[in-house]
Amino acid sequence: MPGNEGDGTVQVVDIAWRALIEQDIPVWAQFGRAVEEVDHEDEHYGEDDLAEIFAEPLFDPQRGSLAGFCGGQMVAFGMLRVRPAVDEIHRMGFHGAVHPAYRGRGLGTELMRWAAEAARPLHGERHPDSRLVLNTGCTSTNEAAGALLKRLGYEPVRYYYGMYTSLAAEPPRVGPIEGIDIVPYAAELDEQVRVAKNAAFQDHWGTTPALPESWRATFRDSVSFRPDLSFLALRAEEAPHDAGQGEAAGSGRVVGFAMTKYSKAKTEATGERDAHVTILGTLREARRRGIARALLMRVLHTAREAGFDTASLGVDSQNPTGALGIYERTGFTVKRTWINYAREL
Repeated sequence: MPGNEGDGTVQVVDIAWRALIEQDIPVWAQFGRAVEEVDHEDEHYGEDDLAEIFAEPLFDPQRGSLAGFCGGQMVAFGMLRVRPAVDEIHRMGFHGAVHPAYRGRGLGTELMRWAAEAARPLHGERHPDSRLVLNTGCTSTNEAAGALLKRLGYEPVRYYYGMYTSLAAEPPRVGPIEGIDIVPYAAELDEQVRVAKNAAFQDHWGTTPALPESWRATFRDSVSFRPDLSFLALRAEEAPHDAGQGEAAGSGRVVGFAMTKYSKAKTEATGERDAHVTILGTLREARRRGIARALLMRVLHTAREAGFDTASLGVDSQNPTGALGIYERTGFTVKRTWINYAREL
């Protein structure tokens, strides 16, 4: 998020502003570490992670980024992601921050001003018939950032919880589900998983369809994706007869999925190995059968056996499927709250 501006007083500093270039990735990583040390958003990115972000299909570095430098050090950064429009609304995502040593000087305000201006032409080219809403956010503990956003006309619209559980003790076991096979993720089912994810999250606020190229970049081709900690739920009658619990199925309809990532940068910063369940869901027709819990428990057991210390995930506080209750009953507790702010441009 754009950082905090104190009382709004703008102090002049010698900042060189320009779009991000690939050669900036090392200083971008240093910048991110400095921000995380103060803001505690649990956002950890190594240079490999940032190289992936730089190449994202939804990100245009030349037109959708702004970086501020002072003496070769990155001191402010903002980026826009042009996502698909849903229900006549185009929610463009903005992520940005100001280096802690340079806060209170108007840099966050400058980032937000730029974001509003840069978003309009990108929106006009992709979704001219939709209403443009700029989405950003901050943790609930970052009161100064929240105050800045409200001052600029942004309103809190959604609350998300960052949840964690220790893997020190063995998680409970769950029994089989009639008609459902829980199998390891298989690359040949990746497109089925993407389609299932889009269908499963249609009723989730603010969710946009995952396009093939962005889905592949986020999971299958990502350096942080852990296919060995990711699992799928298949209808047993549609799966091969020899597809057991310990092997990947090459066919069958996907009705549930748990996609997991691992951040080496987080381990370097905290000393803990955390299995982050990035997406967990089931098709509407398969809900209320315990599939999501079975998938999650499979992740937890496998992660513990692989030497992981913790598991984490994020959830909308108003998730319509009752996911928050499932996670709490599985042993997850809320560690931080993220506030989503929005402004229609």
